[in-house]
Amino acid sequence: MTIDRGGVRDLSAVIDDLLVPAQRYPLVDPPLPAERSAVSRWERRYLGALAALDAVLILVAVLVSSQLRFSGAPLQGVNLAAALAIPLLWLGALAVQGVYEPRRLGATHEFRQVFDACLRVGAATATVAFLVHAPVSRSFLLGVLVIATLLLLAGRAGARAALHRMRRNGRCLHHVVAVGRPEDIHHLAEQARRAGNAGFAITAACTDGAPRGTVLVGDDADIPVQGTVADAVAVAVATKADTIAVVSTGGGCDRETLRQIAWEIEGTELRLLIAPAFTDVAGPRITVKPLAGLPLLHLEQPSLRGIRAFGKSVFERGVAAVALLLLSPLFLVVALAVRIDSRGPALYGQTRIGKGGAPFTCWKFRSMRAGADAELAALLAFSQGNGLLFKMREDPRVTRVGRLLRRFSIDELPQLCNVLLGSMSLVGPRPPLPTEVDRYETDVRRRLLVKPGMTGLWQVSGRSDLSWEESVRLDLYYVENWSPQLDMAIIARTIGAVVRSCGAY
Repeated sequence: MTIDRGGVRDLSAVIDDLLVPAQRYPLVDPPLPAERSAVSRWERRYLGALAALDAVLILVAVLVSSQLRFSGAPLQGVNLAAALAIPLLWLGALAVQGVYEPRRLGATHEFRQVFDACLRVGAATATVAFLVHAPVSRSFLLGVLVIATLLLLAGRAGARAALHRMRRNGRCLHHVVAVGRPEDIHHLAEQARRAGNAGFAITAACTDGAPRGTVLVGDDADIPVQGTVADAVAVAVATKADTIAVVSTGGGCDRETLRQIAWEIEGTELRLLIAPAFTDVAGPRITVKPLAGLPLLHLEQPSLRGIRAFGKSVFERGVAAVALLLLSPLFLVVALAVRIDSRGPALYGQTRIGKGGAPFTCWKFRSMRAGADAELAALLAFSQGNGLLFKMREDPRVTRVGRLLRRFSIDELPQLCNVLLGSMSLVGPRPPLPTEVDRYETDVRRRLLVKPGMTGLWQVSGRSDLSWEESVRLDLYYVENWSPQLDMAIIARTIGAVVRSCGAY
């Protein structure tokens, strides 16, 4: 069979079309290797340091457990082999669990992944020891498991705090090209500013809603428009960004454009983030359900009642009872100091609105002079509060002892009695005044679907320094996304907020 030169050229053209369909699917050249490595260099260093830290902590756990079990005697035989194998096994389990993947950095489930990996190591070690009848010390293995788990979780908390500190100082940031409508890009930039620990810096915008070269003026920083939606990958490469965030559809960002962007980033280290249409929804409430290649997001309803809510109530009442018992000496000292400092009772009861709009008496240690409520009208013009709330940084009604109590939130400790009686929770929205509730709009009333709390997202995020809109948003986020894990995280953050006296006045 013979093929003339024209046929060869035609066949070659067909093969080229199949292998490199540049006309139908135009691709952007990926960045140079040096550029790609520069984008994520800090991630590689951080993950390498994290793996080294984990290895050191596991070795420390082995040494401490051997010291406790064998009184400092050198390990021998099977126990020595186990001591050498456990660190490698543990690091392998952590790697398989995905804790060293860049996309896991800063994820809310990071600690759960570490804990799951520790459980897998413990189960695997126990299973192997049982199957081979290894004469290894069970108390030694148990000690390693417990100590290493605690050390790894503590080390992860310390590394996370260090990462957050660096991000607040402008380091270890993800440089993001935002794609979508200008108003949605503004919203993303505002959320990135609020969540500074996430480390997102919006460096450029691609939108069909504003001409190239204009600047989207933001509250914290201006964002230059460097192209249309179709230019997103090229702009990301040119600006050495590592992330493309699609924040809205429409206006040139349709289904085909999204797929094109996903294809174009193949072979690069660019990441693609797509914001859903709804906001302020936590990850545990979202499940991806594919339908013939179409990813659908299944949104769970908020857990406002049922066995989990009952368990929260029982747990918090138990904690309140124990805390009241342990803190009773402190209560006596504070009550005595309040009475000595100024006339009036040690406790101050104020009517607040609880779950379902039911009023209750909220108890505090008195931090103002007696009759302070009658002086409020004369001070309203000097309010520094947010929206419906009256606040003054230098309120003349606050006593000397009261200032100290407020600085460290000691004045709110009697609310443990409210928790024990069931009118409040340890964690929840701020308990509002009746005058505030009377002025609530429809959506704000959702705060009343759960019990108010002694602490909450509003309290640990700045308290009186927040705007009214932001405090409402945080309280509604809690109502919509409550979970035991969220409660534990808020309680842990409360300790730091109290020490720093954030917004406490």
